[in-house]
Amino acid sequence: MKHIARKRFGQHFLTDGGIIDAIVDAIAPVAGQPMAEIGPGLAALPQPLVERLGHLTAIELDRVSGRILRSLYGACGVDVRIGGFEATTLAEGTYDLILSNVPFGRYGVLDNRNRPYSRASIHNWFVGRALDVLRPGGLVCFITSTYFLDESDAGMRAHVASEADLITAFRLPSGTFERIASTSVQADLVV
Repeated sequence: MKHIARKRFGQHFLTDGGIIDAIVDAIAPVAGQPMAEIGPGLAALPQPLVERLGHLTAIELDRVSGRILRSLYGACGVDVRIGGFEATTLAEGTYDLILSNVPFGRYGVLDNRNRPYSRASIHNWFVGRALDVLRPGGLVCFITSTYFLDESDAGMRAHVASEADLITAFRLPSGTFERIASTSVQADLVV
């Protein structure tokens, strides 16, 4: 892969640079593997890590952000897809690493595939779908609302527990996203 410079777009990112740096530290050991990245964090990954990644798929819902990513990284071999993760076709069991700042909300995704997470809230649906496209032994690193770890739905908890091992989780400080994203939602970093 050609050189990709580390860039930040000011308010373009909805995740603080310190949190992105912590995520980079967590994923560095699996560098060199196919990776799906959902959101604008790709531009914050250090150049050496991006160069070692074998294949990158970036999924960005926002059209402007997606076009920026495509313009910056498309020529370098990054497969930039503009649209929602829920509408993106990805082969199951193909990615070694998936990272995202998962959408927060108490709404569902239209998913008629009859999966254990098909009727879950958006943030839980993202986790379920990510586990489907992850290879055995792969790594998922998400920023998600506390509703994921605090989930009371025994079925969703059982499904995630049957598909993945929790490596680590951190409850982020209250107000982490207020300055950057103008939201007071409480969030967790989950690997």
